[in-house]
Amino acid sequence: MDDSTLNRNIKEYSLTVGSEVDRVVITAFPNEGDAFVQVLKSAADGAITIVEGASDLIIKCDAVDGSTSNTIIHVFRPTANDATLKEIQITIDGFYTLIPDFHRLETRYILKVPVHIQSAAVSVLATNETSKVDRNGFDDKGKISLVSSAETKVSFVVTSADGSKNQIYEVVVRKG
Repeated sequence: MDDSTLNRNIKEYSLTVGSEVDRVVITAFPNEGDAFVQVLKSAADGAITIVEGASDLIIKCDAVDGSTSNTIIHVFRPTANDATLKEIQITIDGFYTLIPDFHRLETRYILKVPVHIQSAAVSVLATNETSKVDRNGFDDKGKISLVSSAETKVSFVVTSADGSKNQIYEVVVRKG
């Protein structure tokens, strides 16, 4: 997250950091010269310790007129043994439906595509960027070939950064 992503009218942000990140430094300045800004729970250098899991960072602004405004940054730091996906991205010409909607703890999906679709590209991002993801069921171009059958199954095996856990995500592509 950099200065260009902050907007004074937006009061909540989400940030995912890698499992190796144990602290962040936030430098905040008021928009009005007489206001006072503080990053709660920060050290003198602005550093805040980031624990594994979810935590909130709060930037508090006190205006001269006595009003107060908080900006909250919801931070998620995965553990080194996190073997989940953060996102599944699908590239297809036209309409598709992923059932159920993606959630990192849901591991089985159905992707419905029209009958005329011949291939689909599916990519994933691991929650912990240092985790390893293996893909199964893809052609040599990295796509799912949908030519031969009405149903095609692909999978992603996520191995945690420390190698202690594996999680398998399956996507069954159905034509029709």
